[in-house]
Amino acid sequence: EPYLILSEVYNNMKMYTLAESVLEEAAKRCVRKYDWIERNNTWLGRREDLLAISKFYLGDLDEAIDLVREALVHYPNDNRLLKNYSSFLETKLQQVNEKIKASEK
Repeated sequence: EPYLILSEVYNNMKMYTLAESVLEEAAKRCVRKYDWIERNNTWLGRREDLLAISKFYLGDLDEAIDLVREALVHYPNDNRLLKNYSSFLETKLQQVNEKIKASEK
């Protein structure tokens, strides 16, 4: 969990590359095969949630969309995640529309 807290701090400070590297290190070092019943945060979903934010701001939109989808499996009713997912999809749609307009010129 220290990895998750540290990455959240980095994301809040807009240090997305550092947040991403901390979360990648967490994936290598920490393995959780189930959700901890006695804790609010789900280890698997929380990592994907934080990594999605980092990836979005680093410009890896497709990966961010995939990760937030994974986080929603664990938190299907989380309003913030749902808003992030919607925002990521809207951004992707804008990119696609811009490519279409550019190709029409």
